[in-house]
Amino acid sequence: MKRMLVAVVLGVCALLTQALGEGGATGVNLLGNPGFDAPGGRAGEIPDRWAVFAEEKALIGIVPGRGLDGSPCVSLGSVNIPRTFQGIMQTVGVEEKQRYTLSALVINNKEDPLQGSAYGQLVIEWRDAAGNEVGRTWGAQWKKNISRIRWELMSIAKVRAPESAVEAIIGIHLYEGIQSNGKGSFLVDGVSFVREE
Repeated sequence: MKRMLVAVVLGVCALLTQALGEGGATGVNLLGNPGFDAPGGRAGEIPDRWAVFAEEKALIGIVPGRGLDGSPCVSLGSVNIPRTFQGIMQTVGVEEKQRYTLSALVINNKEDPLQGSAYGQLVIEWRDAAGNEVGRTWGAQWKKNISRIRWELMSIAKVRAPESAVEAIIGIHLYEGIQSNGKGSFLVDGVSFVREE
């Protein structure tokens, strides 16, 4: 079992490396604390360098020892309020018309898996020098069917920053859906935002 777990971990790391390496990515992660393991983070706290946003309330925090390599990760949990959203975000500088790739490793929480209409999603919000939104890019949704036993790579690949964009707000969202049956949570680790060459 231990040998199989090591093989799965190595396989996921290889996939992440390949995804970031395709298309000539610089390999320099523009995010701070992308693995949520900055010193000082304790269970349930918001990870350093990240901010929480929520339409109503949030159920977000560090989970020690549950990350890809036994390090901390972050949990986003449903609050079961229809049509609301929550998440974590971080702002980074970008260059207009350059291509960027956002990726993250995601796994369903086997102790409290997603159910009902709740789903997760990567989002990039592009802003100009005045702080106005000049574009938004949405990634694929992950729902209750994401794996509970292996990390899955989610990404928004090689997207071009709009003209006049000077910063990107990187977001990991949990949306409750339109029904009142959203439950459960997912874990996130290894977030990366790199500029393509």
